[in-house]
Amino acid sequence: MAGVVNVINAGDVPVYWKNKVQHELPVEFDLSTCVYCKADPTDISLLDDKVLVVGDYYDANDKVDSYFSHGEKKAVYWLDKKLHKICESCGSSYAVAVVVMD
Repeated sequence: MAGVVNVINAGDVPVYWKNKVQHELPVEFDLSTCVYCKADPTDISLLDDKVLVVGDYYDANDKVDSYFSHGEKKAVYWLDKKLHKICESCGSSYAVAVVVMD
């Protein structure tokens, strides 16, 4: 299962649980100082025995242009706890689910 947990003085931290153990997912911003930043895992799967989590990522400091309405929300995935932005130069994008096919 993947989701967020609220941590005092840090906000909502993206996590997943495996074998009843909580694992934090990395972000590129400081959760305790970036009020509008967030990372929301939406789905989880396994790929070659590695955890694959997809979700939405919003970094208030990462914009495609100077307008606040362009390019902040990104579709991302974490593979083995490493963050990957699917389209860094796109406007808004979203990740809803992940399907791993053998």
